[in-house]
Amino acid sequence: FPPSSSSQQNYNLSESPYYKSIPPHSTFSIDGAGLAFYIYERSYKQYYHAFLAAHPHMAVMDVIRHLLPSFLPLTYLQSYTQHMMTSLLQRHKVNVTVWWDGHIKRMKNTTMKSRKSQRCTQSKTLERFLSLHILPKSFVTRKKGVKVPPPHVFLEEFPMPLLTMSQIRHTLEYMEISLSFSSSDDEKSCLLQSVHCDEEADRDVALASLLDVSNSTYAVGADSDYCIYGFSSSSSGENNNHVLYAPLPHLQWENSDKMGGIVITRKDIAQALYLPCEELLIEASILLGNDYTYEFIAQQNPKSCNFFQEFGNESSSNNSKKEKISIDDIIYYLSQMEQEYGSGSSSKCYKVTTTKSNFQLAIRFTRDLYSFGDISSYPFENDDDEEEEKEEDTITTTHPPIQTNNDIFNLTNTTKFRFQQTIQSKVQDMVEDDASWDTFKNQILAPFEHHTNIQYYKYFYVLLHVMQQHLQNQPAENEQNKFFRLPEEFT
Repeated sequence: FPPSSSSQQNYNLSESPYYKSIPPHSTFSIDGAGLAFYIYERSYKQYYHAFLAAHPHMAVMDVIRHLLPSFLPLTYLQSYTQHMMTSLLQRHKVNVTVWWDGHIKRMKNTTMKSRKSQRCTQSKTLERFLSLHILPKSFVTRKKGVKVPPPHVFLEEFPMPLLTMSQIRHTLEYMEISLSFSSSDDEKSCLLQSVHCDEEADRDVALASLLDVSNSTYAVGADSDYCIYGFSSSSSGENNNHVLYAPLPHLQWENSDKMGGIVITRKDIAQALYLPCEELLIEASILLGNDYTYEFIAQQNPKSCNFFQEFGNESSSNNSKKEKISIDDIIYYLSQMEQEYGSGSSSKCYKVTTTKSNFQLAIRFTRDLYSFGDISSYPFENDDDEEEEKEEDTITTTHPPIQTNNDIFNLTNTTKFRFQQTIQSKVQDMVEDDASWDTFKNQILAPFEHHTNIQYYKYFYVLLHVMQQHLQNQPAENEQNKFFRLPEEFT
């Protein structure tokens, strides 16, 4: 990979062997969480530099207080989201689908605890500063005392604003509504849509790219897991499709008239590492410690794992200190598997096994996850920290159809698709019965008039438009019967 975006000023992305031009009318399948962090980081940096430029003589402690990420104005998030999407859709003519995580997290209890612990630590750091004026060590130097550190230090030490994800999601939904009613054919040429998943979105992001036989859909995010997703060769035969992973930090979209960036596949990585079988990358992730196996690998119990039994002793015999096997060693040993296990087909690739039942479960889940196998039988946890925030926006497919007007208010777990289908069915019945505007208004639109959820306003507004088009030629007793006033909050 080239340097990260923070150090790309003197680096030409096009010099990378993995650089590709992305033609107009391609599709970006974007991980919503990765997109949100990307927008948050860049929005904060804009705010950081703008504030310092506007207050060059302010006292250091006051500057630090104003630069706390918790005080980032949400307008910066809104502005950057709009700027980015407008550039992708209108300037580069790219279709965008944003996939958002659901509540269900399978086999990630350890990872969730680790992330929760990190957020807790950041919150305590913020509390200590606000209540006791105690700063992290990264803000203090021996020579100059307290300093204003670079923006990335603020982002590492302090928590993200609580409304970050909600602000970005709602900005995208508002843009989606605006584009659907745009009168400009140029603005309508590309699609923007958000999809709320039941489980983690990563597999959906990757699968959208993998299933596109035209190879014009890119999995866009900031997660190296996309490098190892792919069908197993035993189930896909001679399928040459791959997940086209385009890392967000290495996309050229902002200061260039042509879209391009680093695009890599699992095949690229396997060839670069001299691995005879692509699926050995999954085994490598198991041994290196991914989100599902890290807790077992960290315990360093070589006797329970065949790989460390076979190769750990060889490594230790050459190292009197018996240090942990390095990443280079793991990749090297896996690359030697071709002679022993054959032609590089999936069925003959080396497989990691263990005598520990929980570890073996994590290994099987890793393979099924990254190979798009059935993972429905694996245990899961609900992400409690995200549940309250996502309750209004998350969708599932298990909620019963809407039968009455009162059911409209119980849409917490109703899918966007199911909701749209049900309402469209009601509208169609009314159209066929030549229903009046008052009837439609009372049965469909009235329940939404005072609702505060933008998700409902979205459909409310769409249906309003549809029915006004249907009834525009019908005589009305007065003009008030012909139009239904939008709630002030929506306006």
